[in-house]
Parts: sequence; C-alpha cells; structure tokens
Amino acid sequence: MVAPLISTLAGLALFTVDIGVFLSSILAGKKIDANKQTMVTLMLGDAPNSGGSSPYIEVKGPYGVTLTDDSDTSKYHNEHLEGSREHVWIMDNRPALFGHPIQVDQPQYLKVAAGNDGICISVIIAQGNSASYTWTGDMGQHCGAQWYESNFKFGNSNIPPKCVWLDGDHTNGIVASAITLHMPDFNGALLNQYNETSPHYDPPEIGFRRLCTNTARMTFHQTFTSGDWPFFENHTLKYNELGELVYADQGVDRSQGAYPDKVTLPWLKDKKQKREHGRHFKRNYISNPYPERLTISHIASHSARMLCESDASRGADFVAINDEEKLFCDMSEKRIIDVCDDEHTTACFDLEKKEMRDVGAKVRKRDSSYHDLVPMKRYETHDVWK
Repeated sequence: MVAPLISTLAGLALFTVDIGVFLSSILAGKKIDANKQTMVTLMLGDAPNSGGSSPYIEVKGPYGVTLTDDSDTSKYHNEHLEGSREHVWIMDNRPALFGHPIQVDQPQYLKVAAGNDGICISVIIAQGNSASYTWTGDMGQHCGAQWYESNFKFGNSNIPPKCVWLDGDHTNGIVASAITLHMPDFNGALLNQYNETSPHYDPPEIGFRRLCTNTARMTFHQTFTSGDWPFFENHTLKYNELGELVYADQGVDRSQGAYPDKVTLPWLKDKKQKREHGRHFKRNYISNPYPERLTISHIASHSARMLCESDASRGADFVAINDEEKLFCDMSEKRIIDVCDDEHTTACFDLEKKEMRDVGAKVRKRDSSYHDLVPMKRYETHDVWK
C-alpha cells in the first residue's frame, strides 16, 4: 500500500506562510520586477555529491508558450552548485508573441534539466505575476523517483524535505536527466484528492494515480527533447473555490509512477534477477556509490528502515537514532542491521566506532552465513544530522 501524503502536503500548505520571509533573506540586495520577470529557486538536499553542475531552467505559461528560460537571465547562482543550498534564477519574461502578452503569464509549467554532474533537489519555488508555487522532493519520492533524506527544515514544517536525483549523463545509475512539473498542482488544497482510495481500483490508491501517473503533472524524464513537453488537454485545468481539482483524474495516462512507462527501472530489473539467481546474485543497480561515507541522523522523522526498504533510495549508508528506531541501513545491499546496545551486542553496528561489531571467528567458522549478514565497513568520513 502506498504511504499517505498527509505530512507532505500538509507541510506544503504551511510552506507558503514563510515563503516571503525566506525569499527576502536569500534575495537581499537583488531587485525583481514581478510583472516582467520570473524567479525560480532550487534548494538542494544533503546527500553526498548532491550539488553538481548548474541545471537548465525553462518556464512556460498556462498555454504552453515559453515564458522564459535561463538564457534570459541575470543569474544569482554559481555554475557549480556544491557548497550552497539555495540557488536563484531571476529571468526576464519574453515579449508578446503573435499578439499574446507573454509577460503577464504565470509560471505554471517548469522544466529542470540537469548537467553532467548530478544534483539532488529538495525544493523548487516558481514565482511571477502574483503567483507563487512550491514543490518538494517528497512528491517525487512518494511517486517512486530516486531519493535520499535531507538535513534542513523548510517553512513551518518540522519534517525535512527529501531530495530527488537528476543527472544529465546518468552517472552511477541515476535514471532521470530532467523533471517537468505543472506547478499549481502541488498545494495543500489537493491533499484529500491525492490521498483518496477506492475499493473499485486495484491497487486502491486512486490518489496516487492522480499525482504520480500523470505525465503533464509530474514526470522524471530519462532523456528530454523539446518535443517531450507534456501539457494538459486544452492547456488548462479547472479548480473549485477551495483550490481542488474539478476533474481530479484529468491527465492520468500511464501505469508507472514518476517515470514514463517506456523507462526500464534498474532496481525492478534487479528484483526479478534476484528471484532467478537466489541469494548470491550480485546487483547491477548502484544504490550506494559512496561506500566511504556514512550519515548518522537523530532527526525524529528519519527512518533507516524506510530508506532501506525503498527500491529507489540512493545514497550513503544511513543510521537513524531517534525515539522510533535505532537502526543501520546498508545501502549497498539494502539490508537493515541493529545498532549495538545492551540488547544487541554482536552482529550489530557500533555507533561509537562507526563500524560493524563482528560475531567472532568461531561463530563465523561455524556459520558461514554471518559473512553476508555482518559486512565489514570502513568509512573515511561521516555526517551527523540533528
């Protein structure tokens, strides 16, 4: 069963409260003409190597006409994004086209296309012409995109937004090179419609279908050309006075969440091969390209079990220490191991030494399965999140 989006979308409703204060803090000294310019803000996650090369940004209005892109901009960000969380594009809107005043359009359709050095995006904000739209990586994670946890709070939410991976050359198994979004569709008013279930569907989560299997709403593209832009029929959706969709199922057009149906997801391929080859199968999908790194999180909402049980999670080995669990996730093998304590003294992860606590040579000799159950780990660096 698909996990509900209650905390995610409820958090999104709160994010808008502090957007003005947040943007004022990062735009100090930068002047924006809201009627002639569009601003896009990316916030990156905290996965290792999550801040790669600067992506290409393109924005379209409600009728699919290009409003602006980052060739029409004075950039307020570095060409390489490592070392800073917030990155801002302030772009000049294009003039009228065939009599249509493009400058007065709101930034409804958005494309972010990664360069050849991957990035992990936690938040996207698009603003212009009295509109402000926010999307978080939780949406992508919920729909099955590659993801990792983050270590920052946003708006009034106490839950750090997850980040999702994009990479133009697909290094180390990153599937998507670009993401397209219909930005008005990620707000708290749509919470009930995205969480709705029905006994007449299998699986019953029709809300998941509305959010995740809708090409025009959100798609992670393996490759992207100018002809791949997805739009809603007649380029418009109808919303009621509460901000809910009048036709909630409009645009549902595929069976696979996050990615187009034609994309073969490597973790699903590995699952099938594992069943055929048994326990000794060596996975092809690289879920941990950072074996020398370790993340230790004390954040209440973080779960090593959730990270390990997700086929699409990607990043460094992860320890969660909070009131809910004390667990270590071996991200290379997606294996959950207890953190050592009074109850677990061997075949566990020693948090102080940051290594596995062995079962001893005699036990290993007697039971060779411990070679697989207790992998020997050595880390060059670690991050502690609180």
